Amino acid sequence: MIQRIAFIVGLISSVLLIIGCALVSFDLPGSRIMLLFGAACFSFVFVPVLIYMNFKRQKLMSIGDKWVFAALHLMGISFIVGILLKLMNMSCSAFFIRYSLMALIFLILPVYFISALSTKLDEFYTEKDRKNRIIVGVIILTFVGFLYAMIELF
Repeated sequence: MIQRIAFIVGLISSVLLIIGCALVSFDLPGSRIMLLFGAACFSFVFVPVLIYMNFKRQKLMSIGDKWVFAALHLMGISFIVGILLKLMNMSCSAFFIRYSLMALIFLILPVYFISALSTKLDEFYTEKDRKNRIIVGVIILTFVGFLYAMIELF
């Protein structure tokens, strides 16, 4: 049931964001309201449902892993809010963008890597799972690092 809600909300927010981006590209009216509703639906409904689903998932055994994933998601929400505020030309956007990326790079991702490497291997958490988590962490770190570098350059 909760997965169905997540799918529907994710689909609605994605459609709203795509329509908003198309409207912004052509300078048509209604673009900002579509972006606002799409980002708000994504940030304040879809991502919290993802956090809830992560806490209910049995594959993540330690509570620390669950809190790391929740923190990753919350910093993602903060980043999206910052981008939305930037699109709306509000002055506090730089705060949300810069500090969410800094928290991801310097606080949350190191804890993510430490938890991935320190979790004991068993039949539920195999070497393949550990490698996959590290690869995902490296991809996230690379992406967030490039975003941070772009923010600092401009």
